[in-house]
Amino acid sequence: MRFGRYSLMGGSQSNEGTSMAEPKTNLLEALKERVLLADGAMGTQLQERGLEHGACGELWNKAYPDRVRAIHQAYREAGADLILTNTFGGNLVRLAGHQCAQFAYELNYLGAQLAREAAGASGFVLGDIGPLGEFLEPIGDLTKAQAVEAFEPQAQAFADAKTDAILIETMSALDEAECAIEAVRNVAKCPIFLSFTFEVSPAGIHTMTGATPEDVARFATDWGVAVVGTNCGRNLHMQDYVAILERMRNVTSLPLMVQPNAGAPVLSEGKTVYRETHEKMAEWIDAFVAAGAQIVGGCCGTTPAHIREFRRVLDQKA
Repeated sequence: MRFGRYSLMGGSQSNEGTSMAEPKTNLLEALKERVLLADGAMGTQLQERGLEHGACGELWNKAYPDRVRAIHQAYREAGADLILTNTFGGNLVRLAGHQCAQFAYELNYLGAQLAREAAGASGFVLGDIGPLGEFLEPIGDLTKAQAVEAFEPQAQAFADAKTDAILIETMSALDEAECAIEAVRNVAKCPIFLSFTFEVSPAGIHTMTGATPEDVARFATDWGVAVVGTNCGRNLHMQDYVAILERMRNVTSLPLMVQPNAGAPVLSEGKTVYRETHEKMAEWIDAFVAAGAQIVGGCCGTTPAHIREFRRVLDQKA
């Protein structure tokens, strides 16, 4: 094992009496009934509450749970149906960079607890799995077995916490997504949502490794995930997210999801700032839904104000 042993503190072997309430409605059934609203950015919200740039946000699940819970609650109060756990970088590779890989299971389980507390019985919790931050062989040094291992404590924590689904997000490489799916399926039976990040170049819309929206949608269909979509992105405008959804819809019948950034990031006084207003972003909700989105939310730079405006638009359509 490249990463050594990780802690099972707070897990199924030591968490009697901390079982979490499950929602009254099945998530996949809810998807058939209406467009669901996901929450917005976590990282920028943590930074507003004191997280230093480059620090490990997942550690706040243990060190500052009230601050993490407050962010979840703000999104829930804004109208979000889906609350993502604060575990984007909770895999063994990223946590090893912060010298805390041994606490991977605990941090992910605590993240699921905090999200459930905010979501309540009528909301849904998505266990959030982000990319490793390293490429697999032959481009990088990670073997497939090591990549699967790196995702395992997250998958196990979410299985034990009974999250309603697991979201594998901000993927750019099909082989890495395959490893994440394998890690989840080794331990969990909940639905898997899969979201890739794209960029625009003279070659068109593609991931950093060259996968097109059609490639991703076909991959998701072949692997039998429950939902496929896109989040984040580089050099993307709102119309590009619409195009990605339309191209995915052309080759798959899976439910689609979209979580755009609040515009392109800019540096202002040493801080990364996203300047797309909630009013401007909300103007695109109808287009996202028309292109096939059954889950809409926000990624980098979005706030509870964005989600509240998205909720208003969706409720007008109902």
